Amino acid sequence: MKVHVHFHQNSLRNFSYLLENSKGEAILIDPFSGDYWREFLNSKHLALVGLFFTHDHPDHYAGESVFSNEILRVAHPNARLPFPFKAVQNLDKIFIDFCDERSFLRINFTPGHVGTHLALEWWQDEVLVGFFSGDCLFNAGIGNTKNGGDVAVLFKTVQRLSTILSKETILYPGHDYIQRNLEFNLHYSDRHKLMLQFLLEMKEQYEKSGYQFMTMDNEFKMNPYLNNNDQENFFDLRRLRDQW
Repeated sequence: MKVHVHFHQNSLRNFSYLLENSKGEAILIDPFSGDYWREFLNSKHLALVGLFFTHDHPDHYAGESVFSNEILRVAHPNARLPFPFKAVQNLDKIFIDFCDERSFLRINFTPGHVGTHLALEWWQDEVLVGFFSGDCLFNAGIGNTKNGGDVAVLFKTVQRLSTILSKETILYPGHDYIQRNLEFNLHYSDRHKLMLQFLLEMKEQYEKSGYQFMTMDNEFKMNPYLNNNDQENFFDLRRLRDQW
């Protein structure tokens, strides 16, 4: 399976993703710009067979309407979306015919940013190789809870993700907030000097060569919300980040 990434360069700095299989089929994740992806699909002669939505904030489904109503749409059962979709449950394997015998895609309910948030796991040869996190988890940060979220629920979600995501898993977030998150972490992190040095190196790399999709091994080093069992500290960091 191949992952195509598009950074939309809008004010919210959205990412969207297209998964391509060996049969020339594709699944689109959180389409901000349908026109861009329609042109891309045509240029690569790919057949779109599914649309996946991590949650129901408009910037994550804005481009949906350009695609045929016959294409399967997948979302949380309680998502408030302005179009019909298939409701999925936690740990459901989805788009089974799209995947080959060595891979599968699985739902992971990740509430907190909103109550109806979910993420998509990509498993290959029994290894969790990719995690499409939407707005629950970003590089060096987490989502906010300003628009229908709950920070206590997000705390539990991030704690759980800290235990199930392996160091080899690549994180595919819904937005490019890494530079701002790194700047915040450098200012507020109370972790040891090695972590601060790592953050400085990551910021320098970002400024020189652009966005780098990273493994969770790096995330565990630079994201102060991961492996953070101190709920009060977690809440304080999220509150301060909202004001940053």
